[in-house]
Amino acid sequence: MFARRLGPQSIRHWIRRPLWLCLGAILLASGGANALVDESTGPLLVYAGAGFRLPIEEAARLYTERTDLSIEPTFAGSGCLLAQAELAGRGDVFIPGEEHYLDQARSRGLVGESAPLAWLRPVLAVKRGNPLGVRGLRDLAREDLRVGLGDPKAVAVGLAAERWLNAELSAPEIVRLQAGVRTRALNVNELGSQLALGALDAVIVWDATL
Repeated sequence: MFARRLGPQSIRHWIRRPLWLCLGAILLASGGANALVDESTGPLLVYAGAGFRLPIEEAARLYTERTDLSIEPTFAGSGCLLAQAELAGRGDVFIPGEEHYLDQARSRGLVGESAPLAWLRPVLAVKRGNPLGVRGLRDLAREDLRVGLGDPKAVAVGLAAERWLNAELSAPEIVRLQAGVRTRALNVNELGSQLALGALDAVIVWDATL
């Protein structure tokens, strides 16, 4: 594990409004919002958040073994996925990292039925051993830290981080923190990779990313 979650005494892992991973049926190019895929015509097209690649690939493998139907997944930030699905005008399943993006898909007439699938927690991750002594969100405003956050317009973890920081920090602290942000990632895996490679000192990612 390239990073560790800080203990509950030093930081609260849960954002004020819990986040969920949502499952929704995507509008097909030839049908309406409630259209369902005809599985005999080709693979199921799945748009899924990049942070969920491993469990979704495993689920796809098991699904194919049991049904002989193939899955064609696309992984990216939730906002990017929504734009891709709308542009393509086709797809079967949308799995964003935050309900916000499902609401956007509904407002654009892209989603039929939906249901919560799993819970996610945004966490503050640091290098193994925490060499710079990061103890909580306020430390992200330190000048000696290289901070990485997700782009809130493109990726669910960026939206979650923005809400969490606004709820916990003062306006001056947020200004100082923003000055130290080195990366605004378009998917959560990019943040994990940069932390593992030493390009960043602290990031806000999903607990699943660890």
